[in-house]
Amino acid sequence: MPLSSTINSKMHEGTFTITKDRKTIYFTRNSKKKTEKDKISNLKIYRAEYVDGAWKNIIPLPFNSDNFSTEHPALSPDETKLYFASDREGGFGSFDLYVVNIQKDGFFGNPVNLGKEINTDKKEQFPFLDEDGNLYFASNGHPGFGLLDLFLSKTENGKFKSPDNLGLPVNSGYDDFSLSLDPNTNSGYFSSNRPGGKGSDDIYSLLETKPLLIEDCKQLITGTLTDKTTKLPLANAAIQLLDASGKMIKKIITSADASYKFQIACSNQYTITAHKEDYEDNSKIIISDTERNATIDGSLTLYSVKEREALKVKEALAKKEETEKLALAKAEKLKELEKANELERIQKEKQIAIKQKADLEKEERERLKKIEEVIATEEAIVKESERIIIKTEEIHFDYSLWYVRREARERLGKVVAIMKQNPGMVIEIGTHTDIRGNEEYNRDLSQKRANSAKEFMVKNGITADRIIAKGYGESQPIVKCETEESCSEEDHEWNRRCEMVVVKWQ
Repeated sequence: MPLSSTINSKMHEGTFTITKDRKTIYFTRNSKKKTEKDKISNLKIYRAEYVDGAWKNIIPLPFNSDNFSTEHPALSPDETKLYFASDREGGFGSFDLYVVNIQKDGFFGNPVNLGKEINTDKKEQFPFLDEDGNLYFASNGHPGFGLLDLFLSKTENGKFKSPDNLGLPVNSGYDDFSLSLDPNTNSGYFSSNRPGGKGSDDIYSLLETKPLLIEDCKQLITGTLTDKTTKLPLANAAIQLLDASGKMIKKIITSADASYKFQIACSNQYTITAHKEDYEDNSKIIISDTERNATIDGSLTLYSVKEREALKVKEALAKKEETEKLALAKAEKLKELEKANELERIQKEKQIAIKQKADLEKEERERLKKIEEVIATEEAIVKESERIIIKTEEIHFDYSLWYVRREARERLGKVVAIMKQNPGMVIEIGTHTDIRGNEEYNRDLSQKRANSAKEFMVKNGITADRIIAKGYGESQPIVKCETEESCSEEDHEWNRRCEMVVVKWQ
């Protein structure tokens, strides 16, 4: 039959807790207002008082909100604290369990999260406290059989210890939640959607036939210690089990079959180490999961120190051979590369030489063409046998003198003009004497005459490096005279001449 028309309404009323004097009840009801974001009607906890045979003074608790759910109230044995579930901000994730102090004046303190020992990043809901203050609740975040399981967290010095799964047959692979126990009859009730019920969530009763003994979740590490090379078991070796901080938990010495076994707790990290004289130490990290009585392979192998040394020698020899092989291959490759580079260099030099030769030949052809063009247009420049000569009227010198006469200066001026028009031209001024006087005297006289002609041309704008002054003396006469008297004065004057020969023309 309905509890009360004032408590039950058009909204949903759910899990509740009631004081021992049956005069105050805390219950869950959904909110009329839905959230704007998800259009969800969140849950709130209400309080009602039994006055004059009816439930009155129904009010929502002050720590409710339209933005999150507050649900599943449960009273402490002394009724000074109210426990509940909520998905409010600041928790560990989804629904967490909270507690709030109930003050004597009827007001409430601030809700306090029960902490990471109880709460996880998943759901913790449906709290219930027995007469000893132990906390029962449903969770799908702690290790269980699947979906929601029922857990027990015993209290010690006012704090809740790490929770234990209630195990079979209370828990199943389905949702198991909302436990309530009667300490006087050792009976109770809980909800579950396990197969075999009347519908989705059904209420089941239970009877404690013997005291609940919750054992810690245990697993086994089993293994064998063997020689890594021979695969044979290693007896008389020390095997140690260490916890996550490196503290030794247990140590055993292997027997003839070299097998060993350690019992460990679930959901922890361990290290097993092996030591034997003349062998290298070895170790393995073991991480246990939540499966009860699971067996983990912790077998280890040890490597003989002698084998290691022999392997090092072998590896060193192999490394040396490989290094020498690589060095030889590198040297061969370098030699081939140098040879290829040398061939390439020679080929490039040949190509450069061919190009340079072609360029020089082209340049020489162009130069000769230019010279031919100048010779063709300049009457004073003529080819005579193998020589190119600047022809002027005869430049003669007085007997035994070397100064440049007036008519000679005019004729040398024409040579100066031609050389200015052809700046790449270098000439030799070759001067000659007649046979009168001795040979040494005549050679010296002709050199003086050549120097005088050069000096005149330098003064008139031709640089000295473009003029070679050469005195030939009487060695190259035009008119050969056997004796001084055998030639006329005119013949001697012809021999006293000055010739302008082009010796270089760029």
